[in-house]
Amino acid sequence: MITVMNHSVGLEEHPWFARHVAESAVEFDLQCSVYHAMKFHSVFMKEAWERQKEENILFLNFDDGYLDNWVHVLPILQYYGLKGTTYVSADFIDHRDIIRPQKTRDESVNAGKDHKAPGCCAGFLSWPEMRAMEKSGVMEIQAHAQTHTWYIKGPRVIDFWKPGSATEKDGPIWMLWNRFVDTKPFYLTDAPKQETSIPYGTPVFENEKSLSVVRFFPEEQALADLSGKLADWVQTHGGKDFFSAEPAWREQLMAIAGKFGTIPGRYETDAERKDRVRTELSVIKQVLEKNLDKEVRGLCWPGGGVTEQVVRTAMSLGYKYYTKPHRWHVGPCPEICRDFLWRIGSPRTIDVYGKTLKSMSFTDLKLYLWMRKRENFFRKQVWKARQVLALMGL
Repeated sequence: MITVMNHSVGLEEHPWFARHVAESAVEFDLQCSVYHAMKFHSVFMKEAWERQKEENILFLNFDDGYLDNWVHVLPILQYYGLKGTTYVSADFIDHRDIIRPQKTRDESVNAGKDHKAPGCCAGFLSWPEMRAMEKSGVMEIQAHAQTHTWYIKGPRVIDFWKPGSATEKDGPIWMLWNRFVDTKPFYLTDAPKQETSIPYGTPVFENEKSLSVVRFFPEEQALADLSGKLADWVQTHGGKDFFSAEPAWREQLMAIAGKFGTIPGRYETDAERKDRVRTELSVIKQVLEKNLDKEVRGLCWPGGGVTEQVVRTAMSLGYKYYTKPHRWHVGPCPEICRDFLWRIGSPRTIDVYGKTLKSMSFTDLKLYLWMRKRENFFRKQVWKARQVLALMGL
C-alpha cells in the first residue's frame, strides 16, 4: 500500500507560513492521473488499516482541513474515481453556516495565473462543507487533534517577533494562534493584519508541538517586563524599520534578553499534561461525531508530535487507526505503533540532498510510485541477502 500525505491544493502562491506544503491544482491533477493510470484501488482510512500489506492500495491523506479540500481536491478526486481522507483540527473549523463554491476539475487545472486564493480557497472547512464531503463518498473526515499548535517548552529565547513573523515559512504563527484562538480559522487571510497585535521585539521562546511538549509557563510579570524592554528598544530605534535598517538587530535584542537573565516560570505537572492531552484528543472526536453523525476512529498526529504515552491515551478514547510519524519509520519505533500507517510526502518534485532538480513528469511519477509499491519487496530481499551473508560469515 502507498499512503500519500498532502495538505493544500491551491495555496502554493499564497503568503503563509506553510506554503511549502501546498501544491498547485495542475501538480495534484498530474498525480491523480498517474494513480488512475496505474489502476490503484483508492480507500478510506479503515480499509487502509485493514489492507495495508496489499500492494495496489492507495490511501490519500489531506492534513489540516483546508477549504481547498472542498473547492479543488474533491472535484479532482471525483474526476479520477479516487478517494481521500481529510484530517481536521477542532480549533480551525469554520463555524459559519456556509458552503462556498466548488470549482470543476477543469476550472481548477486551467485557472493558471488567474487563480487567487483569497475569495476562492484560502480558509478552513465549515460543517456544511464537511457534511457534503462525507455524503459525496469521495472524501471522509477524521481527527487531527484540537489545537494543532506549538507551546513554549523552556525559558530559552530563540528569536523575536518581527515583520513577516505571521506569514514567513515556518514562522512563529502559533503565537498568534495561542493569543487569538477564535480567529484561527481565518488566519490564512487575516494573519498579515493581525501581525502588529503582537509588539515587534516580543521574545519567541523554544517551543514544541502541542501533543508531545511538556509546557513551560513563564512567570507573567517577568514575561511582561522582558517583552516591554524588547518592544521599547524596537520602538525607539525605528519601529518596523529597525529590522531592515539595522543588520545586527538580532544580536542587539539577544543582548537585552541576555542581560535580563533567565526568565522564571514553571513546567506543567505530569497530571496537567495528561489532562491537557486527553482534552486535545477527546474534544475533536466528540465534535466530529456530533456534527457529522459518524463514529470517528482515525487520528493523524499534528506535525508528527506524539509520544508513546499519548498513543495509549488515544487508544483509551476509542481511536483505532493512526498515521505513523516519520521518526518512527526511520528510527526506533515503539512496539505499540508498529502497524501505524507510514506516509510519503506529496510527490511533486524530484529532490536530491534537499535540492529540487525538477518537477515530476508523468513518467517520473509512474516510476517513483512503481518503486514505492515494491518497497517492502526490496526490503525483504535485502534482509534475505544479509541473512545469507551472515551464514557465510561475511
